[in-house]
Amino acid sequence: VEVTLTADEGAVIYYTLDATTPTDASTKYESAFTLTATTTVKAIAIKDGKSSEVAEKTYTLIPVFESLEALVTELPATETNVTVIVTITEAKIDSFYVSGKYTNGVFTHVGTTVVELYEYNVPETWKAGGKVSGKIQAQWGLYKGTAELQKWEGGWDKFTYTAPGTPTNLQELMQDNIVRKVLVNGQLVIMKDNQLFNLQGQAL
Repeated sequence: VEVTLTADEGAVIYYTLDATTPTDASTKYESAFTLTATTTVKAIAIKDGKSSEVAEKTYTLIPVFESLEALVTELPATETNVTVIVTITEAKIDSFYVSGKYTNGVFTHVGTTVVELYEYNVPETWKAGGKVSGKIQAQWGLYKGTAELQKWEGGWDKFTYTAPGTPTNLQELMQDNIVRKVLVNGQLVIMKDNQLFNLQGQAL
């Protein structure tokens, strides 16, 4: 954030960045300066030996993360929520948070860390295995031990959703009922309901 200070013509401005009250012994303002962290700026203007009241403003800078992985690594979630801006790219939906009859969260993994995107009313069309992408400004912290992003403006409309790909024959075969891998004439095959299939999911 670039900060510019102005005063009446002929006045000299002095300012501080450490929350102390400025005097004519403080830093003299010469030109705009840049803040790279949350800072309280205090300033006075002096003209003809007279000092103005202290002008004060706090600039709250929000950390920006280019990926969910960077957020988890660089700013581990704690019990104290902080505001962050994060770009999420194709985060895979592992499962959902269901409260009563409502689905109010999406769980994804970043390495061994489980991250929940918590917001009311997950779209009914979203399925496990799908992927979400978007850039949000949200609260980041721990909730009952789980890292959580919540309270972003725009809700789920801030994300684009990619449905799971069309399952292969083998994936469809493995989705339900009891299946076993067996050797037949030295060849590894799949048995389901007494029917044999090759490893491409094709019936033998």
